[in-house]
Amino acid sequence: MEKQVSHSIAKFAAKFCNVVGSGGRILLANPAVKQQCLHCCVSAWRELGTTKTSICSPLSAEIVLALLALGCKNQSQAELLKALDMTDDEVRSTFSFLKSKLQSIQGATLNVANRVYLQLGSELKPGVKTDANEVFESSLEQLDFNESVAAAGAINKWVAEKTDYKITNIVSPDMLNNETRVVLVNAMYFKGSWEKPFPEYSTHDRPFHINNHTTIKVPQMAMSNQTFNFGISEELKARLLQIKYEGNEASMVIVLPDEVEGLSSVLQKLATGHNIMTDIEKMRPKNYLDIAIPKFKVETTIDLKELLPKLGIKSIFNKNTSDICMLTSDEENARLFVSEAIQKAFIVVDEKGSEAGCCISMIMQLVSAIPNQNFIADRPFLYLLIAHQIPIFIGVFEGSEYAQTSSPGVS
Repeated sequence: MEKQVSHSIAKFAAKFCNVVGSGGRILLANPAVKQQCLHCCVSAWRELGTTKTSICSPLSAEIVLALLALGCKNQSQAELLKALDMTDDEVRSTFSFLKSKLQSIQGATLNVANRVYLQLGSELKPGVKTDANEVFESSLEQLDFNESVAAAGAINKWVAEKTDYKITNIVSPDMLNNETRVVLVNAMYFKGSWEKPFPEYSTHDRPFHINNHTTIKVPQMAMSNQTFNFGISEELKARLLQIKYEGNEASMVIVLPDEVEGLSSVLQKLATGHNIMTDIEKMRPKNYLDIAIPKFKVETTIDLKELLPKLGIKSIFNKNTSDICMLTSDEENARLFVSEAIQKAFIVVDEKGSEAGCCISMIMQLVSAIPNQNFIADRPFLYLLIAHQIPIFIGVFEGSEYAQTSSPGVS
């Protein structure tokens, strides 16, 4: 079950990243989502046409989409299940398994929280309420969305608390009104210290090749003569390095293309089905490694309304075709559609370790070439933050944010 889920989540992530990503918020209005996650994530980056430095959590998006799928029918449900590559029963078994696996990470902090906000007087259908509670362990709270400032404040306060105040203002008052009925929120937060911290004195500006023609200086952390899990993917034409966090249940995997401009090819192959988790499982300890990786901080905001349709999820955004029926009122008045969708995420990677977080909320309304002993990350690369072999966050480091501060003449 663990390998199957890991592959499934990674697959979705690849698609999602190719179209683009981070945590987020999805707003719904009523007319009257291990390899799966990765596959969707990479597809997102490619669809948005970007390999710029970014961070996202396909898993966060997948959790919200999965909960939404169990509250849909007809075309809306079909599109969501196809993007997730699951049946409704597989959604229940997969996310019940994930819930148990991610409850605790030895030596690190991982918070995964879900909440459903309802308009005062509104109720979820019994089946949807059961799934929200039992499958996603989602808490329920009623708010008066007519009092938009107070309602947005309550939602933002909960998100901030769940992400150690790193993500704020995921919902603004103007997103809530007298037609708002449901807000779905997922918040994720990770903080871990490296099993082998990088000595701060080893951090120096080193050459980083943005492309074949441009080289800049980027602060890179370094370590010498150490043992790390290492791998080579012939198909991806890339090398893999795994840096573990304390407790050995979470790690960061860096996928470094052989070529300076090889990242696009790596993302393309992941998006079309290459199982990166198999490459990761094949990694083995390698001694006497000298490594250097950039020290960086990234924040990303993604418009999921722009991204998800490129993954085939379209119906839920159209008030005339959406079939989101989560409430216990008469069917016509209870149909919802997605009016807005945003994901926000961040990651900090330094000598001590990593800190990352994201949030997604859904608001529903009624219609009105390197020597083998070295691993030097001196070119654009893909990185994954993994816990229990499940991709939690995924991102790209491209380095251009340092270009303006780099010395002229380096390129």
